[in-house]
Amino acid sequence: MKDMSMENFNKTYKSDIRYAINTCRWIALFLGLWPNNNEKFLKKLLKIFINFLSITLMIFVIVSCILFGIFELNEISQKISLTGPTSFYIMAFMKYSIILIHSQNLENCFQFMEIDWQYLKNNEHRKVMLKYAKLGRSMTILCATFMYTGGFWFHILSPLTAGAIVTHKNISCQPFPLPIYGNYLTTGESPIYEIIYFTHIIVVCIMESIAVVTFSFAAILTIHACGQFEIVIIYLNDLVSELEKEKIFHLNDKLIITVNSHLRVLSFVSQLESVFNEICFIEIMGSTLNICLLGYYTIRGWKNDEELATIISYTIILASFIFNIFIYCLIGEMVTMQARKVGEKSYMIEWYLLPRTTSKDLLFFIIISQFPPKISVGKIFVLSFETFSAILKTSAAYLNALWKMSHVTPVAFSFVAMFTLHACSQFEIVIFYLNKLLNKVDNEKCTIHEKFVIIVNSHHRVISFVAKLEAAFTEICLIEISICTVALCLIGYYMIMNWKENNFANVVTYIILLNVYIFNIFIYSYIGELLTTQARKVGETCYMIDWHQLPKNISQDLSFLIQIGQLPK
Repeated sequence: MKDMSMENFNKTYKSDIRYAINTCRWIALFLGLWPNNNEKFLKKLLKIFINFLSITLMIFVIVSCILFGIFELNEISQKISLTGPTSFYIMAFMKYSIILIHSQNLENCFQFMEIDWQYLKNNEHRKVMLKYAKLGRSMTILCATFMYTGGFWFHILSPLTAGAIVTHKNISCQPFPLPIYGNYLTTGESPIYEIIYFTHIIVVCIMESIAVVTFSFAAILTIHACGQFEIVIIYLNDLVSELEKEKIFHLNDKLIITVNSHLRVLSFVSQLESVFNEICFIEIMGSTLNICLLGYYTIRGWKNDEELATIISYTIILASFIFNIFIYCLIGEMVTMQARKVGEKSYMIEWYLLPRTTSKDLLFFIIISQFPPKISVGKIFVLSFETFSAILKTSAAYLNALWKMSHVTPVAFSFVAMFTLHACSQFEIVIFYLNKLLNKVDNEKCTIHEKFVIIVNSHHRVISFVAKLEAAFTEICLIEISICTVALCLIGYYMIMNWKENNFANVVTYIILLNVYIFNIFIYSYIGELLTTQARKVGETCYMIDWHQLPKNISQDLSFLIQIGQLPK
């Protein structure tokens, strides 16, 4: 548990917590979704009224869309056009209901977060939490910008710029923002027309706001967990700082604080998972469906020379759904990576300088980090970059940049290959040191302990080097793999089309290009696999040497290398 002494009390915690949550709080209050069971009676009554009104309006719109699609639309293409908006409305209704059901759990999460802000050990921890709070705010603002811009353009601007329609009562008026079913409601007569139009605008605001609130809740709370993992890493660094001045019982106190902080953040992530796994399932499934449909609408609209405003609205909404999926996967990946970093940091500190009991206790951090907490999508799969790439692997996001960037591909590849293979050779040198650990060379003055310290420092160095490679080349590899994937799809299509036209010269050219891109993907994947294999070999070699002949303390320390070898880069 946190140290609750007044010495660690953060006097500015109220302004800090407001800074962290205000981007989502006001919108949630507008929707009646802000979790607070300690409100006064009148506020509770108002919240219940807002909940009832929002649910009633959303059901009205969903039922109206379904009836309109069944009884008013005859062509398949028209029904498909209605499927996208209707699925979005159903998604909004389901997310709203789930947040109401999990209101108590959400309140617990925010109280957990408030206590973390209220009791801080020092200003360094506050800076870490403010950094992640700023990131959560930025994500929420970006999501709100995308959702409100796309929703306003599609539901408000497009109907206003469209041509007037004539109702069955021969009244000319602008189309409604949303589909509406029923002769009485579609007469165009005043004040029914104005009431329906105004109601639709309110419902649009509600549903767009639901998308923003669910995202902001997930982003702010998950990013806060990432900040707490970083504080645990700071605690681990503090274990070996000023080691000579520390007494043993002070070290034990530091370790207990570190363990309790780690347990606290793992418990927090577990609560987040129970709250958001259903919301994430709805969001990912619905967004995937809508991306497919919006791509179809955009292509069809372009071919049919539809209004430019309509095509732009499709494009903006498409971008917002892609962005939504990416950010959900990003925060899931961040939680997993930060949890893994705790185990890596347990090894990367100078643990061999710590007392034997303390260094052995660090093994628990390394072991638990092999099973990092994850935010799942309906308990089916996890939010990660792998999930994002699986959803969008055939997307043409980098199509325009394909030929522009092709001339820099050899240079980018050479950098990646050269540095990665250098890292592989450094792992090989670590393995060489391990094999020579028991061999006594003539005139060698190093003791086994000193040789082991050299091994650990060499291993630290190469792991640190690989982490820098990851930071430098992750975007390049993403672009390269995405471009090659799109290129393979397009070249396959070009080959088939030219084969049908008996244009064999072009077919041969495309076959050569196809092999080039396949080779490119293979080599990138090969050097990544090579690096992972070399990292694993370090742990395997620790067991394969005659470790039973080593002094007891050295053989026990080898378990650190074995454990970290199970978490290859």
